[in-house]
Amino acid sequence: AAAPAKPPPQISVFRHRLLQLFQLSLFCKLPIQPLTTMQDLRRAFMVRILLSVLQFRVNARYVEADPPFVSIELDHSDSGREGCAVSTLTITSEPGDWRGAVGVAVAELRRLQRHGVSPSELARYRTALLRDSEQLAEAAHSTPSAEHLDFVMESLALGHTVLGPREAHEALVATAEGISAEEVGALARSLLSFASHFGNEAQLMEEYAADPEAWAAPGPSVATAAVACLPAFTDASGHSSGGGVPLARGASLATTQHVDPAALRATAPAAALDAALDPSAADGDADDEEPPEGAVRFRLSGEEIAAALAEAGGADVAPLPEVDVPEHLVPEDVLAALLEERRPAWVEVPGAGSARPAPHPASGVVQRRLSNGVALNYRVTPNEPRAAALRVTAAGGRARERAAVAPDGTGAVTVGVRALSESGTVGGWAREQVELFCISKLINCVLEADEEHVAMDFHLAVSGGGIAATFQLLHLFLEAPAWEGAAAERAKQMYASHARALPKSLERATADRIMTAMMGVDRQFRDPTQEEIAALSLEGMRAAVSAQLRAGNLEVCVVGDFDPAELEDAALKYLGTVAPGDARDATPAPDRAFALLAPPMRRRHSVWHLRDSDERACAFIAGAAPPRWAIAQEGAASAGTVAPPAPPPARGSSPAVWAEHNAVRRRHPLYPSVTLALLTEVVNSRLFTTVRDTLGLTYDVSFELAGFDRLPAGWFHVAVTSTPGKIGEAAMASLRVLRTLRTQPISGRELQRAQRTLAARHETDLKDNGYWLGLMANLQAPGVPLKTLDCLRDLRAMYDTATVDDLYDMHQKFNFDDDAIFSCIGVSGREAGAVKDHPLLAALPAQREDGAGEAVVDVKDADAFFSAVKVFMQQMGSAGPGGPPKP
Repeated sequence: AAAPAKPPPQISVFRHRLLQLFQLSLFCKLPIQPLTTMQDLRRAFMVRILLSVLQFRVNARYVEADPPFVSIELDHSDSGREGCAVSTLTITSEPGDWRGAVGVAVAELRRLQRHGVSPSELARYRTALLRDSEQLAEAAHSTPSAEHLDFVMESLALGHTVLGPREAHEALVATAEGISAEEVGALARSLLSFASHFGNEAQLMEEYAADPEAWAAPGPSVATAAVACLPAFTDASGHSSGGGVPLARGASLATTQHVDPAALRATAPAAALDAALDPSAADGDADDEEPPEGAVRFRLSGEEIAAALAEAGGADVAPLPEVDVPEHLVPEDVLAALLEERRPAWVEVPGAGSARPAPHPASGVVQRRLSNGVALNYRVTPNEPRAAALRVTAAGGRARERAAVAPDGTGAVTVGVRALSESGTVGGWAREQVELFCISKLINCVLEADEEHVAMDFHLAVSGGGIAATFQLLHLFLEAPAWEGAAAERAKQMYASHARALPKSLERATADRIMTAMMGVDRQFRDPTQEEIAALSLEGMRAAVSAQLRAGNLEVCVVGDFDPAELEDAALKYLGTVAPGDARDATPAPDRAFALLAPPMRRRHSVWHLRDSDERACAFIAGAAPPRWAIAQEGAASAGTVAPPAPPPARGSSPAVWAEHNAVRRRHPLYPSVTLALLTEVVNSRLFTTVRDTLGLTYDVSFELAGFDRLPAGWFHVAVTSTPGKIGEAAMASLRVLRTLRTQPISGRELQRAQRTLAARHETDLKDNGYWLGLMANLQAPGVPLKTLDCLRDLRAMYDTATVDDLYDMHQKFNFDDDAIFSCIGVSGREAGAVKDHPLLAALPAQREDGAGEAVVDVKDADAFFSAVKVFMQQMGSAGPGGPPKP
């Protein structure tokens, strides 16, 4: 007889007005099974196969037209802190689509739980996971010791037997070969039943009693907890009307690049915890609130969610058909025809005088150029044994978007690139075939757009034909990208959801306000608005992106442990046969120019309040910054004439000798970027020492620079977080640090500390292939003529030979006056009032409204007013009426 079934756990529901998406998490806690035998290792390997298969199947459902979910993820891992193994199913969707998302998640888990994996799936993922294990074993010597230590400590805490990376891989190979589909199916029945049979536990126990031998130990699993995190309000269509992703320290002040569902999910547990600890943040308070304008209350109970889970678990599911995985994306006969037609060849590299120049003696970088205009830079490194990183960049990015609300207007490049990524396929292959091809070859790919480039990053295994496979994928991406209407709609929905979330995120909204003050309605460096997104069309996005993805506009950089001859052969065959484009592509569209505005004081400096249950505050201070390249100087170095920085002259040398020594260094193309990096390090050190450690006004403050390679401008920003009562003072203290670099001179010790920090970081990062990709980017880009191989040679020397005078020379190019900077203070809490007015505006005459109709707050607190006046006058006394005092 079947054992009596336990009822499912009650679903705990938490609501918050700032949550954006529906999120349901089901938990199952099981005893830890220590890895002490080969059978234990076998079971752990089968768990990894199950998780990989499920993720692939969910991805296949996601590419359907109008999928009802944002993400569905399953995790099973041992937790030393919890003292158990935890299985977690997380379902995330738009609020109005919650029922469909639950249905898809339960259906796919039930399919895998009931039918297991197919023989081809087992063989495919077993091979891929073993190759991944081999890669990790090969890279063990380059893994930081701290990571090894963390692994050993956690393994011992969980009772696992600790093996070395090579021993662990050999043991895995020995135990993995005999795994059968029936074994994996038995484990799936036991491991996944907590979600596949939620609300149908009686049926679960009957199935188990009918054939207990078909289930892996310890038998059926049941859910132990369930939590739903819901938005308090939605718009009339059921879409989100609030929420947001906070900026991390050092994050961009402007464009957020693309919607990251993982970052969105990360906000939900914290909100749930706040609600659990603070009753005012739970259901009762949300029910008492009036919906914002245009929003409706989102009403959903735990009982409704439980009923939907039970209903989905009772539906019948059939096994999936097999997917034919290609061995090659570009067949041999097709490649032969392309080679015959286009006859690719290596041509002379500009400035090198040869088609096959020798490796650069200082950096080891090799440069090549194909006859269709594709530039290639590569370097062999032992950083990741038998692995490589590849980056393809197309000059343009958002700087070439048309500033308009139009089918090809603002957002066409960034949303269009996301649409290409969403399609997930190339040529005439199905998405499932391309994804399984990449899995079998251990190829990971990310496609993104920023302000200056469209970039495609690959990480690949070199063995097993990985290089040729990657170049085949790249060839089809450039020759036959898949532009799909459903993928474009998904991309637009993601960005629209992100745009709706912006006003309810303290950090993002504060940053957006200061960017609006700096640049007005131009959103070149910010995500597009809902109106701009809605106006985009598939054809408009295709035209904007395709104009940049052409052979003559591409630079390919490769770093890794590979055979140079194999790389050059693959590049010649697959990149060299990309169509060169027509004459219209010879002259690219110009980059959009931008300049910071000069608004009146009351638009430069603002304060705003966000209603929330948590009292927090942040502030941004921003302004113009010098460009990274090509600061106009008399006798500045040009490309191909770079002299390395010389050691300092002997003590007692004449002023003329010292002046010439400094002039040579300041003519170097790296002088602006190196000096800005050192100045940033000094400023950050002073901000932390003064604002955080000495004054205790903040727990996080940073000074960051937004610089570009092609665009001849940039900006700085200071990000401060504090409590509402201290944020005004913290912002002003941060501004004083920027202004008092003259009155409190930079010491030689500060410069040496910054030099050591950056030099040590540089030496450490040289062991990372991703860092090398950044160093090699734009080496052959005509839009960045001053960046040459000699810059890689001289980077460390430029750090070492910089002087305090160099930092002051760069500091003079900033203007930190009140009428040159921009600032915004954002405060959240139940009631406004912690900051009545901006400290920089407190001494100005109170106004009701300026010429443009913008409301301004009167200063009514006399003590606060005179305190602000005192602070303001102190600043003016230290800085002088024209900016920082002259030396």
